[in-house]
Amino acid sequence: MPLISSGKRDKRKAVMGSQAMPFWKVLTLLSGLAILMPLVIDIFLPAIPAIAQSFQVSTGDIQITLASLSLGAAIGQLLYGPLADRFGRRWVIIVSMSIFAISGFATAAAPNLEWLNILRFVQGLTAASGMIIIRAIVRDLYDGALAAKMLAYTFVAGSIMPIAAPIIGGNVTVWLGWQPNFYIIGGIGVLVFLSLWRWLDETGEKDYDAIRFQLVWSSFVRISRSRVFLTYAYVGIGPFAGLFAILTALSSTLIEFMGVSPTIFGYLFALIMLGNLTASIVAGRLVSSIGGVPLIYSGCVICLVSGLAAGGFAWMGIVTPAGIVIPSLGFMIGFALLVPAATAGAMSPFPKMAGRASSLIGLVHHSAGAITSLLIGLMADGTHIPLVWSLIICGIFSFLSIWPVCKLKHEQGL
Repeated sequence: MPLISSGKRDKRKAVMGSQAMPFWKVLTLLSGLAILMPLVIDIFLPAIPAIAQSFQVSTGDIQITLASLSLGAAIGQLLYGPLADRFGRRWVIIVSMSIFAISGFATAAAPNLEWLNILRFVQGLTAASGMIIIRAIVRDLYDGALAAKMLAYTFVAGSIMPIAAPIIGGNVTVWLGWQPNFYIIGGIGVLVFLSLWRWLDETGEKDYDAIRFQLVWSSFVRISRSRVFLTYAYVGIGPFAGLFAILTALSSTLIEFMGVSPTIFGYLFALIMLGNLTASIVAGRLVSSIGGVPLIYSGCVICLVSGLAAGGFAWMGIVTPAGIVIPSLGFMIGFALLVPAATAGAMSPFPKMAGRASSLIGLVHHSAGAITSLLIGLMADGTHIPLVWSLIICGIFSFLSIWPVCKLKHEQGL
């Protein structure tokens, strides 16, 4: 039975939705979707050297599989919004989760590097449905403070996984090997699939024009011509590229080059993501008092300082885990400060096309991540130098994005 079966949604939709599906139940279902993307990325990281050894390839080859995953996620940003509007939230996410679960188990049995790349692409493509469907369901059911509350709680659930997943992945890799990490991905996919099948009702109305290519394309063209959108979307490219540089190269740098165990790597990476989560909470508290633009400025500066710190440590010959973990931690703090504010700024001119604007931002940022992962995989030389140079370049790129924002702010008289 649909929660709202006919007619236009009005101010009663949150009340009706709450009666048909309790707030806590919606939160539980959406939290399951929110953890999927960090799960498929972060539980994999401690296992990269072990997978490379198993397939008898370089770690650079395995790092490139993160580019495949990110490419799938980038394409998914464009697909799921229109599909969910046309065919309904429930069936789109159920089909997506069934494929996600199957790909998790299949990856554990991947016979070679080519199949690993294909299956990681599928995981990225299907995991990307999570955040798109979350936003759609929240828009369907809630307004105002309730919508903000649901998204905030869902974000917290998603933010816990980057802390827990590398710890789990490191211990599992040491004690059981790399394949069980993908059994965990598949098993969680099954649980999410069964939960959605059992408890998720349809929340939206089908729009039969939603996948008309001409309408979708014209919307993307209109958004991409907006100077405000381009300025703020540009701000996120450097930080996202730096994020994927860390995701791609940190494990091989620490485990292979510096001799850190996968277990210890898991704890170090969790520390980095704990800093990211803390900075996100601080940014959420500060944005209402100081505004988004100062957060963007401060985040860009922190990313620059962190990149230069990585270069400084390398130049001074400090080749230790602290010499790369501390700059990575700083970069992720800068990322957390600026990306939410930049994303909100990019979407601000399009209140009636927020979903499509969000999809286009996701495409830009995940594409930057895919390109970064690919380049680092190709440049991998068994040392920390590719990661160091990536952080330096991404930090400078982030800092340079201050000027377009500053100019736009001045012209708008803000």
